[in-house]
Amino acid sequence: MHKSQIHEIVLVGGSTHIPRIQKELEDLFDGKKLNKSINPNQAVVNGAAIEASKNIKKVLLADVTPFSFDIEAPSGTMIPTIKRNKAIPATQTRMLRICFNNQTNARIKIYEGDHETASNDYLIEE
Repeated sequence: MHKSQIHEIVLVGGSTHIPRIQKELEDLFDGKKLNKSINPNQAVVNGAAIEASKNIKKVLLADVTPFSFDIEAPSGTMIPTIKRNKAIPATQTRMLRICFNNQTNARIKIYEGDHETASNDYLIEE
């Protein structure tokens, strides 16, 4: 294709903001005015989105837990309860044992995080 067969030059991409690039293109195409009517950055984003959509067969969006939810054991280690990436709402039942005979209450700490010890996770509820 010869440059005389090109009817319009549309600039896209960040480098097209550089005056020197614009001047070089105008000179290359014998003074033809450049089309600057579209946002060159937005054009790149739109093009990338169109190309990406061609490769998507089926999309499933689901709300999931971003981290695990665990219960702190008396030793400070975590008792896995709800694993990360589990669809929400989620429920889980755990059987916990008391530490002493005739115990009437217990303090249960629920943490969010993926560490093995409570000190590295975020306390959600006590």
